Amino acid sequence: MTRLMATIKNQRWPIFGLMTLMLLGLSACTTTNNKQSGGTSNGQTEPAKVPYSLTLKQLGGADFPGLHSMIYALSDGELVLMAGRRNGMHGFPAQNEAFSNPSFPADQKNDTAFVIELATGKVLAQASVNDLPSEVVQQLTATNTQFKLLAGEDAQGNRVYSQDVLYVVGGYGYTDGGSMVTLQQAMAIKVQALIAAIKANTLNADFAKDNIYVGTHPALAITGGELEYSNDFEIQPSNNFWLIFGHQFDGVYSSGGGTYTQNYSESVRMFNLTPGQSGTALGKAVGALSVQYNGKVPDTSRTGPAPDQTQYHRRDLSIIKTLSPTGVKQITAFGGVFVPGKMEGFVNPIYITPAGTRTAPSVKLEVDTTITQLMAQYKAGTVPVYSELNNVMYGSIFAGISQYYWQDGKLKRDTPNFNITPPVDGLPFINTVSTMRIDKSGGQQYLHNGQYFPPTDSQPVCGTDKVKAPYLGSDTIFVATDSDFYQYGSVMLDRLTEPTVVGYLVGGIAATAPYPGKKTCASPTYFEVTLHPSVATSTTLLTLPEN
Repeated sequence: MTRLMATIKNQRWPIFGLMTLMLLGLSACTTTNNKQSGGTSNGQTEPAKVPYSLTLKQLGGADFPGLHSMIYALSDGELVLMAGRRNGMHGFPAQNEAFSNPSFPADQKNDTAFVIELATGKVLAQASVNDLPSEVVQQLTATNTQFKLLAGEDAQGNRVYSQDVLYVVGGYGYTDGGSMVTLQQAMAIKVQALIAAIKANTLNADFAKDNIYVGTHPALAITGGELEYSNDFEIQPSNNFWLIFGHQFDGVYSSGGGTYTQNYSESVRMFNLTPGQSGTALGKAVGALSVQYNGKVPDTSRTGPAPDQTQYHRRDLSIIKTLSPTGVKQITAFGGVFVPGKMEGFVNPIYITPAGTRTAPSVKLEVDTTITQLMAQYKAGTVPVYSELNNVMYGSIFAGISQYYWQDGKLKRDTPNFNITPPVDGLPFINTVSTMRIDKSGGQQYLHNGQYFPPTDSQPVCGTDKVKAPYLGSDTIFVATDSDFYQYGSVMLDRLTEPTVVGYLVGGIAATAPYPGKKTCASPTYFEVTLHPSVATSTTLLTLPEN
């Protein structure tokens, strides 16, 4: 649901379709390709700010559909894709057209589950989800749904794929009556059984009874956030989940408002989600998923001064598991929208770490105001990398939608102006790649000189007239390989000695111009991502423009 620009606090903004305003031009300010980058006054060189490089190779074929904002799960080399959208960016109808010309056409929701061979992008099988129970269909055809795969293990910690479980929470989708709401629901799905059913085309009621568990709670109604597993910190009791930021959006979207209600979470919500008896044992369509809501942080229901939640008013952002510069496990939230009362994204990352005790677990939220993220405010494909030798964390972000853009060797920003033709909302699609670099002394963002996403020779096309779309990244997913060189979600850079495939960039919203109007589409692209550990990226430090 990228760019669903609706109520910002109590102020409503008129939103128009994106139109062409400018063409981005990249200028490489440095050109080094080795381990050293930049010079000093005494003629010596300093270490490269991004000491690795990332290259892309397009895979897949005509059988891979265009998708964005979808659910995914990787199990034993096979990638499952479900839900999300098959068209591009949602529309911006006026209030009197909200129902006749819906911003989220029902016929463009994705109602097909795909199994894809991860290493090749080849579609191995696909099956409709429409024969599943109605509550399951609602969630598996929704958009911007939060999800988390729990990898199965035996008592010795060995990977057991047959025990993989996919947890799905919330999402914005259609009800049986045809209206749209944020779903107050969570599901747990046995992944290997799901893959087998897709291959056999048996996604039906019998499958659901034995392999899907459903539970409900009003606090689960979130879209545009992220679901993480708090047990990854190794201090929490079983089946603890964190539902991070996002919002609840109920009704049919229109640029004039009046047909929907919206409330931002502004918090991390904590749950226990526990599958119980199967539907077969209960005599029901699905199994029972126990939902225990454990409160939220910050907790505005407590007495005393209300916390300032301005920085937590975020949705549609990149949230990744990382290690801090001191090696501590944390979750890092990059970007997000909207700053209350403004057409702006957020520029300070938030770190989320565990707090409380084993019997009363909680979280701590820390806004890092020393760091300014100038590009990629909306959710985009992000590759997390960590150097144990240098105690540096990196997040390489592939394009997306941004508050600032790079043109003619400078960082620029558009002032929103809805009184011109075409109108400008100040958050264009971009095609540049950048890296957030954070060490013990702070952090900065670096532009990858001359690197585009999508690559110039692999641009998708939109519409029946096949217009090239040189802008991508928004709601593109990065699927990491199931490899030993990953630790707590990050590529451990110092463990790699040769070019290594670290993951895949899949789908997303493709745009024909920074402000493209109706010329957007769901991208069918599928890129293999290779990390070169001994070839540095030529970069330019991004700093705020003088005016």
